[in-house]
Amino acid sequence: MTKNKSILLIAVFVFLLVSVNALCELEDADIGSFQRNQPVFLWQTCPDCSFVNISEVLYPNSTTAVSNVSMGKSGTSFTYLFNKTFVDGTYIYKTYGNSSSNGVCTQNVAFTITPN
Repeated sequence: MTKNKSILLIAVFVFLLVSVNALCELEDADIGSFQRNQPVFLWQTCPDCSFVNISEVLYPNSTTAVSNVSMGKSGTSFTYLFNKTFVDGTYIYKTYGNSSSNGVCTQNVAFTITPN
């Protein structure tokens, strides 16, 4: 193999390796239980993100409550005030952010709404 082909092969390998690491998936999480009809602060921490967004919040029956919303940033924390808590059960919100060390990071986070 010529030197140029070897360099090209190494470059392609590095590109593929970086591309695979460009998306990180964090473990699913649960932020606890809250009372029906009370607002819930949905949160995410990311020390090296300039933004974190919520792609969707799902009701317990898997229908979409809200989608494509930005979370507010304070230091390394991001929050969103969710006030559509009129159905009891487990909700899921899906976040994504631009981690400077890991590329785009995603996470599914659960919370439970209970009767008053």
